[in-house]
Amino acid sequence: MGIYSPWLYYINPALFPILNNSHADFKKWISTSSDYPSAIKDFNDLRQEVQETDLGLIDMFAHNFKKYNSITTLETFDLKGHKLFKMSHGIFVKNKDYRDTGFAKLLENNNWICLNIYTGKGQAGKFIKEAKIGDFVYISYRGDNLVCIAEIISDSAPLDDDSDEMIDGGGEWVFREVKPLFYPKDKSLRDLKDDTRFFMPSGNSTFYEVPKDLSDINKKLFIPKFNIELNNAGKSDQNTNITNNNMESQPLNQILYGPPGTGKTYNSIDRAVKIATGKSGLHAANKIEFDKLRKEGQIEFVTFHQGYAYEDFMVGVKPNVDSEKLTFKPHKGIFYNLVDRAKQNYLASRDKRSLSKSFEEVFENLMAPLDERKNVKIKMLSEKEFEITAVDGNTIRFDKPTGGNTHTLSVDTLKSFVEGKREVNGLTAYYNPLIQLVKEGMASADAADMPVEELKKFVLIIDEINRANISKVFGELITLLEDDKRIGGDNELAVTLPNGELNFSIPPNLYIIGTMNTADKSISLIDVALRRRFEFIGYYPDVKILKDEYEDRIDLLQKLNEAIFTRKKTADYLIGHGYFMKTETTDQIILHKIIPLLMEYFSGRVDEVQEILKQAGKEVQYNTSIFKWEFDSKITAGNESTAE
Repeated sequence: MGIYSPWLYYINPALFPILNNSHADFKKWISTSSDYPSAIKDFNDLRQEVQETDLGLIDMFAHNFKKYNSITTLETFDLKGHKLFKMSHGIFVKNKDYRDTGFAKLLENNNWICLNIYTGKGQAGKFIKEAKIGDFVYISYRGDNLVCIAEIISDSAPLDDDSDEMIDGGGEWVFREVKPLFYPKDKSLRDLKDDTRFFMPSGNSTFYEVPKDLSDINKKLFIPKFNIELNNAGKSDQNTNITNNNMESQPLNQILYGPPGTGKTYNSIDRAVKIATGKSGLHAANKIEFDKLRKEGQIEFVTFHQGYAYEDFMVGVKPNVDSEKLTFKPHKGIFYNLVDRAKQNYLASRDKRSLSKSFEEVFENLMAPLDERKNVKIKMLSEKEFEITAVDGNTIRFDKPTGGNTHTLSVDTLKSFVEGKREVNGLTAYYNPLIQLVKEGMASADAADMPVEELKKFVLIIDEINRANISKVFGELITLLEDDKRIGGDNELAVTLPNGELNFSIPPNLYIIGTMNTADKSISLIDVALRRRFEFIGYYPDVKILKDEYEDRIDLLQKLNEAIFTRKKTADYLIGHGYFMKTETTDQIILHKIIPLLMEYFSGRVDEVQEILKQAGKEVQYNTSIFKWEFDSKITAGNESTAE
């Protein structure tokens, strides 16, 4: 049935599963028969069990089952030769719990660790001089609670007088700034009270170096409390990095999906930074790192929309605004350019060489005499010379040896020749010597004294990925996205692009994160071909996030979603916690955010929206004299509206 099951699936995706040889491990795991009629029943039983309306996601999971089945939840982190210290903050103000003091809040808000310079046993010297920027520290409140694992990012500096006065007894205190990387899943240290070794939380020390053998502290502290295993293998080999599990710790293609307000775009930033840097911190710190990596070209962000096309994403043509006549010039899209940067980094790292100078850098240097109003003379194979007189945007103007100047060259075409993406055809007498000069300039960066390029991970975030015609935007890229079709994969593939560029392929150090709003059914659905190449990660309302600051809104959100789910029978239309994490009053949020959303969900049926809000404890009515929603307390006979 491997040939016919996809056709049956297209006819009825809620009934017929897709079955082929790639599902063998999955079918064995769920003990289903290879007989298709029996498999239909087994797969539909499974679909109902996991509350999935479409068998497409189960097909995607079955297709990738071998990979999923090997995933472990334990994370690993390499200190790369850096030292690891313990930092235990004690009591700064007598008769007060550490966490209740203003000084504790100062340290937390600034990501500081702090020590008195007279702390004994040489600890102050280790804090000020021995611990270097780039070393790591785990932080605790005495031996009671864990704070985080962090990277030291500044030298020591004295506290100012205002901060000093917040501590009983004053004295001379120094601090260092850290970058939080990992937070504990279990903060309590009650079960480790009996372990009083100096490097453990309950040990009689404030700042102490952890032994290089991390096996014991991993077993007792980091694995059970942080779900992470630290190692210190030193700087790893670049070729190993390309193929080891560290490269595969995150899926290459993933889509964060769920109803609105559940933090999909918010979390895509955190995920992108973790992929690119291997580290995870607070969202505010991640956003700073995210902006930095965007400027450096390691992360890109794009929002799909109905007018977005392949020509915007990959390659196409755009009007040439530098020309007086209506002409067009080649255009390279955001995905094409990011693939290019990732591929250059991957190949240089794999081959243990420095990164070549860019075409743009070499070409600009070659054309530098034009800035001084001097022509650039280029020797041809015939020993004659032609002279470049100007570069206008994408156009190279030149005088032939005979004096003619009717022809021009293209910068983009020259670049594609240099990079081997197109074969030279036409004006070869002029292109070939330029190609040779640029290649020589780019190769000069591979000198022995240049540093070897380190492997980086590049990330593209596609917000609202299903708002565009996805098959049309991705085109032939759909095949190349698969893990095993990328450069170095078991089934590596390259394609010829519509612009004639040869051997286009995608490297394994490029990651794609998409976001998808499940409530918007007016836009394109993800087709099966794309589903199979992405891993789907659901985001749903999480009332725990509202605790503390917005705790009074938890019950309202829960009841709203219960009422919606009862009517819709799906989680696609729930309301996310993000709607209630606003400074506006709860009533303002309901009037201006929740009611418009419910009216869209239920096709403008006022009575139904009114009943949902009533079930959530909110008496709201639609005032037909002014055609506005108001709370019952504001509605009186014949009033003229007081709703904002």
